[in-house]
Amino acid sequence: MLGVIDRHLTKTGRPYLVGEKACYADLMFVPWNDIVPILMGPEFESEWKEKMPKCYEWHQRLVAREAVKRAAAAKAEKMKEGH
Repeated sequence: MLGVIDRHLTKTGRPYLVGEKACYADLMFVPWNDIVPILMGPEFESEWKEKMPKCYEWHQRLVAREAVKRAAAAKAEKMKEGH
């Protein structure tokens, strides 16, 4: 899936899947993208960055968003509480 996203972003030259702004189509991938390196192993992130750079940069833009940071922090807090 990450390769498909990388090719799409490369082809369109846009920073997000549907245009110039992040939308639900982009944000729905954040949890998946966060799990992929866990599933693939610690070396995967460097491979992702090297072989699928547009996709990697896209993901970094998404996780840098304040709303995504707040959601991640809230999730981490709930996990710590055992929910």
